[in-house]
Formats: sequence, structure tokens, C-alpha cells
Amino acid sequence: MTDLVLLIIDIEIGMLFVVGTYAVWARLGGYPEAWYRIARIEYLVHHVFGPDRSDGRWVYKTTDIDTKTKPATRHRASVVVAQL
Repeated sequence: MTDLVLLIIDIEIGMLFVVGTYAVWARLGGYPEAWYRIARIEYLVHHVFGPDRSDGRWVYKTTDIDTKTKPATRHRASVVVAQL
């Protein structure tokens, strides 16, 4: 009986850790933004709001942005580039 109770307590503590880690990850923006924040990688977030109030959000590393082209042009496999 006590082994079962200890097992249930251990599982609950493990799940609390998993849920807590997920909550922090989601609060930091999810993948890849959370990873960029934790690793201190410079990035750019591109928000687009449509006429029907739908939103789009894309995250890019600043090293992937081509500053030699015109603003908002596509580069390398549909990666949006911006003039900084």
C-alpha cells in the first residue's frame, strides 16, 4: 500500500515539473521564440493582422534576414527579409 502511495506521489511531482516547464516555455513564446530568448539569440518577430482580424506571427533569426534587398521581399525558401 505504501509503495503505491509513494509511486503516485512521485508521479504527481514529476507531472508538476513537466507542467511547470511547459508553462514557462509557453509564456516565453513557444518554439522557436522561447529557445531564442533562453539562448540569447537575436531575432525578429513579424506580426501580420488581416482584414478579418486574424493574425499571423513569424519569428526569424537576424542572421537569416537579408538587408541588401528591398524591404519585405522573399529570400531563400520563402523567408521574409526586411530592411533594418
